[in-house]
Amino acid sequence: MLVQRFQKEQNLKKLDQRPNMEEWTMTPVDVNAYYTPSKNMIVFPAGILQTPFFDPNIPISLNFGSIASIIGHELIHAFDA
Repeated sequence: MLVQRFQKEQNLKKLDQRPNMEEWTMTPVDVNAYYTPSKNMIVFPAGILQTPFFDPNIPISLNFGSIASIIGHELIHAFDA
């Protein structure tokens, strides 16, 4: 309970501040792209550039299509968030 209250208070303090563009919201081992509304930013970690999303042994067009679909998916969150 104390941890939740602390986190809530920390988040409320952020309402009066500019976003910290250097704040990380994921760990280095996370393989997940996401959209951050508070920063209007898509986070696309390098870790996602591995199989099954990216494979150097398949045609480049398939890699571009895979990566573009992920970017497009995250971009839509800017409109539905």
